[in-house]
Amino acid sequence: MLQRIYGTAWKNKKDLDKYLVNLLEAEKRDHRKIGRQLNLFHFQEEAPGMVFWHSKGWTIYRILEDFIRKQQIDAGYEEINTPQLVDRKLWEQSGHWDKYRENMFITEIDEEHANEKRINALKPMNCPCHVQVYNQGLKSYRDLPIRLAKFWVSLVIGMKLQEPCMD
Repeated sequence: MLQRIYGTAWKNKKDLDKYLVNLLEAEKRDHRKIGRQLNLFHFQEEAPGMVFWHSKGWTIYRILEDFIRKQQIDAGYEEINTPQLVDRKLWEQSGHWDKYRENMFITEIDEEHANEKRINALKPMNCPCHVQVYNQGLKSYRDLPIRLAKFWVSLVIGMKLQEPCMD
């Protein structure tokens, strides 16, 4: 069994005491605890890290999402949506397959009319799919800048991006 151990070092006792007070304050504001107390959401071991939204919590979430959406529209962004499950070919084409495959959730689907399996992956990032949206239709330099926005759920846990992306 693995156990996580944290260690800290402090220049003096005053700094240590300040840190310990901050830890206690943060514990009082722990979103997991407050969410349960206010009947906003909860977590369960059967879905680690995933939120079970209750009615009041989901209402607040949607209000915040609508506020952010309005800010994006006012700033000139256009909202798009792209598939969560994408064929391996797109990940290979973009170069993400070689870099991130070990951290991607991969599925194999038997094609009815082919003798091979189709390999898909839940997208760990939006870049390749956003490029597909951009590639549709003719573009001119007068169209620039193009500002795209998307609300999405990260489907990769523990991935460290090696280079920046549009996300």
